[in-house]
Amino acid sequence: MSIKKNFFYNGILSVSNYIFPFLTFPYVSRVLGVENMGKCNFVDGVINYFLLFASLGIGAVGIREIAKAKDDRLLLNRVFSSFLVFNLITTTLVCLVYVCVIFNVAKFQEYRLLLYMGLGKIVFTLFMVEWFFAGLENFKFITARSIGIKFCYVILVFFLVKRSSDYQIYFLLTVLITVIGAAFNLYHSRKFVTFSFKELNIVRYWRAIVIMGIYSLLTYMYTSFNVIYLGFVSGDRQVGYYTTATKIYTILLSVFTAFTTVMLPRMSQLVSQNKIEEIKKLIEKSYDALFVLSIPILVIGTLLAPQIVHLIAGPGFEGAVVPMQIVMPLILIIGIAEILIIQILMPFNNDKHIFINSLAGALVGIILNVLLVHRLQAIGSSIALLLSEIAVVISANYFVKREVNLTIPYRKFIINTLYAFPYVLFCWVARANFTNSMVILISVFTASFLYLILIQRFFLKNSLLLEIESTVKSYLPRSKR
Repeated sequence: MSIKKNFFYNGILSVSNYIFPFLTFPYVSRVLGVENMGKCNFVDGVINYFLLFASLGIGAVGIREIAKAKDDRLLLNRVFSSFLVFNLITTTLVCLVYVCVIFNVAKFQEYRLLLYMGLGKIVFTLFMVEWFFAGLENFKFITARSIGIKFCYVILVFFLVKRSSDYQIYFLLTVLITVIGAAFNLYHSRKFVTFSFKELNIVRYWRAIVIMGIYSLLTYMYTSFNVIYLGFVSGDRQVGYYTTATKIYTILLSVFTAFTTVMLPRMSQLVSQNKIEEIKKLIEKSYDALFVLSIPILVIGTLLAPQIVHLIAGPGFEGAVVPMQIVMPLILIIGIAEILIIQILMPFNNDKHIFINSLAGALVGIILNVLLVHRLQAIGSSIALLLSEIAVVISANYFVKREVNLTIPYRKFIINTLYAFPYVLFCWVARANFTNSMVILISVFTASFLYLILIQRFFLKNSLLLEIESTVKSYLPRSKR
């Protein structure tokens, strides 16, 4: 399947991962309130921390190895079985530790029921095997399954979550998404692969899995660890503010994340075939896509943060405005990091350098959390997250430039930034003439979208946009016949 189709399907998938919860978020935040939302997000942060130990680097390494083996059915069976057995061992050990922690950490006693529910998420994540379908580039199935399950989830949330005390039901529904998704994935995988305990080769992959697992754990220390630390230090309300701010910016980042996920298996193939020129062209397209999407959203999201938070979360979440404004640059920064790490360092098997990047981010994140969160609470967590990601980009860019001789296209970035001034003007005019948050956002996004297409198509002549336009035109004659 082509990159364009994969990007289309995985784009829908990545957006749906945020859109469907986002559809329920305005309703749930108003029903449950900021503290109960903080409880759910705190517990989910704890569960995700244990999930990192359970899965380690199986997701990233699995995609890479499945992509290499997909044309050989026997090798594919062996790779799939080896990764699944390795994951089974780590998940079993993590579940035992998880139960012990629930009983022995005093802070967790008030969240015990939610933590028990979360055990199901840890167990069934083992059978999600998303890395397998991503390695096969079978994004069509993943997308269809995900949207179907999440559609049912949205309906159940509106029907079952009625009072603030229903936060336990809400959390249980989020766990059931993983349970049902795992059942579908495991059943569908039988069409492509056969599991067997014979000829396992765990030893061959364990080092890469552990290194990438450490990378994931270190990355977690400056991305999601903030939630746990903030919960211990400042309580559920501040967690509610911080997670609301980060939830809003991550949905905006999701489209580009879809692109990098699609590119990983394709880049791994090109690296194995030593097609350097094709690699460079794909990376150029990635930067084009990033600058087109991130810069307008960064400007608009920062300036209209009060309206966005009011519209999405409702009254009581005003404390999320400043954290959101602080983390908005991450749309650009994380996008650059994903190109440098996922599209360049990872396919070139530069696992050591990936580890150093994450270590730099983790150290900055931990230090800043300790220094800032006690005093600045959610704002401190946001600052720590921003500066941690900047440290990662600086480190990754150094290794990419040294090892692969590729660099960030600063000239394109500067040009796109200079063309972004009208977005500021659109926001200023809308806020000066309208008071309704919905009207302000719709007017700004409409004007910005039209301006974006005009500039990228006729002035900057964005190669990715021109290619998409050419593809669309190629289908028009067929539709007329």
